[in-house]
Amino acid sequence: KTADMTFDTTTPKGYLDLPVNRKVFRTLSLINGTAYDLPGTNGSGFNSDLDRVEVEIFYPDGPKYWNGSNFSADASSFNVVSGTDTWSYSPPGLSAALTSGAYYVLKVRAVDRAANTQSGFTDIVSSRTFIVDKTPPTSTIIRPIINGKYKPSGLTGVSALNGSAAD
Repeated sequence: KTADMTFDTTTPKGYLDLPVNRKVFRTLSLINGTAYDLPGTNGSGFNSDLDRVEVEIFYPDGPKYWNGSNFSADASSFNVVSGTDTWSYSPPGLSAALTSGAYYVLKVRAVDRAANTQSGFTDIVSSRTFIVDKTPPTSTIIRPIINGKYKPSGLTGVSALNGSAAD
């Protein structure tokens, strides 16, 4: 008796859909994307299929990694997501743990059933940077003065309406 064996040595690929790269967010409740296990390069065209997809969220100012419940991991920490071909990740507490004014680096990687693990990451495709801004903008009216009494002729010119705004 003889038996044929096929070895899968092709690395699967993970892709990010959300969040959008280099955008500012007040909250981040959902991270999602897709993954694909390419047919093998050994000529057979077989693949072993996806086993899991994982995401890593890095806070460079920490420097800390998200461990699934907070930013306390000192070393790289990939977290398993829901789904494989189409996947999502929405851990409770992530938005609350994000620091306003900070940026974060997000990576996704796929692992197939032959234990081939994605190790390279491409900006925008499988790695993205996003910024968190939880502080609302402010604005102040300087003129006209509250409860002030003005004639229409008193509110003319370039400084008739004056104020400031900051973000």
